[in-house]
Amino acid sequence: MAGDEIAKLVETLLGDKSPTDLALRLRSDPSLKLGLEKFYLILENGLKLTGDGQLGLQSWDQSQIQAVGSVSLAIVHATRSLSVEHAERLILAVVQKSVEFALCCLEKSMHGRDDLSLQNYMVQVLELALVHEVDREYDFAQPCSLNMLVDSLSVFSEHVSDSIELQDHTQCMLQVA
Repeated sequence: MAGDEIAKLVETLLGDKSPTDLALRLRSDPSLKLGLEKFYLILENGLKLTGDGQLGLQSWDQSQIQAVGSVSLAIVHATRSLSVEHAERLILAVVQKSVEFALCCLEKSMHGRDDLSLQNYMVQVLELALVHEVDREYDFAQPCSLNMLVDSLSVFSEHVSDSIELQDHTQCMLQVA
């Protein structure tokens, strides 16, 4: 069940254990990798245009957007020290979609739902993903319990397909310094 994989991902990223070994754990735990795939699909669904020309995330409630932002921030933080050469395509794809999601949230400013804490999360995602050296500590305290976070994400489980094609979504260019 997709909700179980999402729950495992959230627990791994935001639970008591350090998520810094995420790449290694993805290789050894298929359910964790499946949870990351499901999270990628959640991000993708939030970025798709709906029939009325809006982004999918514009129909989500505040707690769902906050949950996606929290998990995105944790993933970007956990994978920050990985070099592109050593990161799995799935991790790169999720970080790429997380950046795109954060930009869209800030750009759309959620049509009157201008929650500064949500905007702060999105700015932190962008800062961690795009700035090489960051001199400040981030507060990863969750605005709600892990169970509520999982519940907010589990709503999406029924709306995601079972597989993804990463070669269509991941393009990385290595730059020599």
